[in-house]
Amino acid sequence: MIFVVEALIIGLVGALTGFALGHLLCRGLGAIRITNPFIDSDHLPLAYTYVHYLMAGAVALVSSVAAGYAPARKAAREHPVEIIRGAT
Repeated sequence: MIFVVEALIIGLVGALTGFALGHLLCRGLGAIRITNPFIDSDHLPLAYTYVHYLMAGAVALVSSVAAGYAPARKAAREHPVEIIRGAT
């Protein structure tokens, strides 16, 4: 269980870092001035809402927990004494 919680914490930190970097990147790309006769705006049209952040956060958390669960389950099936004996 400790490994799954650790994976969840790592996923949460990664999601928060991704939110911050993604938001900064979108703000930077939105500030770029473009000239295109087919688009009314003079800036790059970007659409990002809280739903995008929720979906990205859910994918980050689910994938990190899944990546932590598989090795933790395999390690939980082994006897600790056998793991220590095989490590030498």
